[in-house]
Amino acid sequence: MLDATRALNSAPKGGWATLSVPLTCFAHARGISSVAAPFALRTDGRLTIALADIRLVHAAVRQCRAGIELK
Repeated sequence: MLDATRALNSAPKGGWATLSVPLTCFAHARGISSVAAPFALRTDGRLTIALADIRLVHAAVRQCRAGIELK
């Protein structure tokens, strides 16, 4: 599991954004074989979020850095 708190907090409120998480992040955490589901979201507090598209795509990224791209 990866903590996306900082990335989600930096997203614009009421607008669209793309959150990208390189698969290398999972490989560094516990290994890609420990991933049990392609997507899961958990919060310890309150969260209002709308998800429009979740997918796995190939990207040539070598470092683990979750980032927000404004749309």
